[in-house]
Amino acid sequence: MLALGALLTCAALLGIVLSALVFRRPDPPRWTSRSWAGEAVAIALVCVLSLGLGYLGAGSIDAYRQGLAATDLGLLVLVLILTLVVWRKLGLRERWRAMAAEERGPVTVPRAADLGTPARAVTEDMRIPTTEPPPSGPADRAA
Repeated sequence: MLALGALLTCAALLGIVLSALVFRRPDPPRWTSRSWAGEAVAIALVCVLSLGLGYLGAGSIDAYRQGLAATDLGLLVLVLILTLVVWRKLGLRERWRAMAAEERGPVTVPRAADLGTPARAVTEDMRIPTTEPPPSGPADRAA
């Protein structure tokens, strides 16, 4: 029960991370733009995570009462090692950093000389032109 709980919990955590990468891409797949897609993925992952945590808790209570078997401990370590290997192979930190840098883009701050006004006037009433945010909701895309 302990190894199954760890397996379900690790699978749900990896699923949450991967779904965050898929849904936050600049060009997400078409199925992610549907209103029910995010909700269905979230519900499925939360259910698997809660079931895994429940099994993990029940398995740890069982291991405390009856003692930890070598097979349970071995399977638990195997699940954790496999999860770490998958985490490293996917390169999730690098992907998150690349996506964050892509979202921010270059930042420019206007200087007083660029605006043609004295520095004091710029600091008192600084108005930086911004672009309109894109309209919310799914975009019409060709398949």
